[in-house]
Amino acid sequence: MNREKHFSPPNPSRFNFCSGNHRLTGSIGVDKHTGQPKTSRSNIGIKAVRESVGESPGTSTKEYNILVDNIQKDVILNAEDDRRKNELLQGELTSKLVNGQAKFVNISFIQTGKSFKLSVSSSGPSEIVPWLSNPISVIERKLFLRPSGRRLPISPRENDTLSPAAGVIIYDVLNNAPADRKYLSKYTWEGSIGLLYDDVYPGKILGSTIQMVENRSNEILFNDIVLSSWGYSYVLKINIRAKETNYWNLTCLI
Repeated sequence: MNREKHFSPPNPSRFNFCSGNHRLTGSIGVDKHTGQPKTSRSNIGIKAVRESVGESPGTSTKEYNILVDNIQKDVILNAEDDRRKNELLQGELTSKLVNGQAKFVNISFIQTGKSFKLSVSSSGPSEIVPWLSNPISVIERKLFLRPSGRRLPISPRENDTLSPAAGVIIYDVLNNAPADRKYLSKYTWEGSIGLLYDDVYPGKILGSTIQMVENRSNEILFNDIVLSSWGYSYVLKINIRAKETNYWNLTCLI
């Protein structure tokens, strides 16, 4: 006898949806980092199948999945937690189920958290009720620093301002490009500059050694830094952190 219908997306992460006569089951193909997806298109595909139960002589009851291609309805992808709905995903969140299959494209999370759940609902028959996944943890993006590209003087004079100024750009690991300024603007970024070994070099760094990254910027420059004494092989260390979280503590040596 026929048991129930369900939808099934492809690998990698399994999920399950159950209702009176329909089920959504399958896996998530979406990047769990916030902001831009790991590739240009993070897609979730689903298909509608009918789950049947049958028996063969001398064997136990088995389940069989058969593609159902007569459901021609819209399906909606969503994500939520205990406080928010419709504010966690970006991309094409509505798709049409054609010949039993549908695809959500360019999907990515835009918030972080530990209790997000994906849901899929349909405008189809009333027996199809929303499916809700197990909790999903969405972590912060991985960032790193690179020198700003301004070549420091090889032999600066002691007590002269370094020119060009020492600085770094915040980069995003996902696409190996300067981090999105809008994403960075959600945090307050503090930068500091010092010497790699304070007790080795004859001189010290003077000037504004602690600065804030300007809002909607992914670069910081230390414009008034001087070395108080001559010496060889000075190595500068620039550190940047977000004041609201301990997740990032970024360092770059120049």
